[in-house]
Amino acid sequence: MTTYEIIQALIASGHSVDYYVRPAEKGYGNQGYRITRVDSQLFATSDAEGNNYARAMLTPKFGKKAKLTIKQKTQRKKANPMTGLPKLTKKQTAFMRKANRKLKQHEKAGHYTAKSLRNRKKALGWKETAKSVRNAVLHYNGVAYRSGVLAFIDVIDSGQVMQNTSDYLKRTINSTNEAALADAWQFWYDAKNKKLTWAQADESALSRLKEGHDSLIK
Repeated sequence: MTTYEIIQALIASGHSVDYYVRPAEKGYGNQGYRITRVDSQLFATSDAEGNNYARAMLTPKFGKKAKLTIKQKTQRKKANPMTGLPKLTKKQTAFMRKANRKLKQHEKAGHYTAKSLRNRKKALGWKETAKSVRNAVLHYNGVAYRSGVLAFIDVIDSGQVMQNTSDYLKRTINSTNEAALADAWQFWYDAKNKKLTWAQADESALSRLKEGHDSLIK
């Protein structure tokens, strides 16, 4: 019996049933039904608990027909977008929850789901996945992306200017305040356009970067 037939059988038997129709476009190969209520018993739409409960109710009457066949189990496994993705270990799940707690402190920050991290783990491996999550959390806490810091270092080193700023950034590359880095770029731009001397730009940028770094570690 299909889930829809299970629903109709329950209704025909006098039970009250609510269900959710899963859209096919949400990552699944086809549509499906999730039973969310049978009489006074409520179930979440996130799993098949309601469906299993309903099948168990009808098993005494319909026997094996009410149970999932091997073919149906295979179809559901293939339709599930999580099939084939590496699972998260307990340690990795704890890491995700810790990251989400930190991101929750920021209104504009999103959050990570097990599905998104499992996809990344499959594509990148866990080491790179964890690194990207840490970088995102640091970014929302005001820390500049390492790639952005390296880009600025490359610019000032290639021009052989602002040497003190360059040396400082190389020592604090993983704890550079993003707003301070933006100000350092502005000092560089002003010096390039002769609004400041390079010495003035170097001194101002260094001072601002130190101030930004101190605000991060308090």
